[in-house]
Formats: sequence, C-alpha cells, structure tokens
Amino acid sequence: MSDGPRLPGVDGEDDEDRIVCHVDADCFYASCERLREPDLRGEPLVVGMGYEEGDTIGAVATASYEARE
Repeated sequence: MSDGPRLPGVDGEDDEDRIVCHVDADCFYASCERLREPDLRGEPLVVGMGYEEGDTIGAVATASYEARE
C-alpha cells in the first residue's frame, strides 16, 4: 500500500488490503427524472443545478445520452 494521504476519520495503519469502489453514476440524475416523469423517456434531457429563480447562471448536473449527441 502507498503511504499517501488518508481519509479524515481513518486512524492508524491496517495490514489488510483496501478495496476501492468507484461508482460511475453518469446519467443517474437523468434516469431519476425519467422515473418521475415517464413521458421524458427517449427525449434529450439535461438536469441543471446551482441556480435560483431569476438567476442567469447555473450548471449542468448531468445530461442523458440522447442530449449528448
């Protein structure tokens, strides 16, 4: 194992092998919206975040594969 930085709250050394789980949640939020609104299935879908009503800026949280084309 490397001697790199440790996560907060992880104390001491362990001799056991670490397991790293990487979850690629690409398109996850778009899938959730489609569960809520079945009429969106097959349609290009972009889910935004970080803006309030009246703001002119925001960010894209995710886009469906149809929207990426």
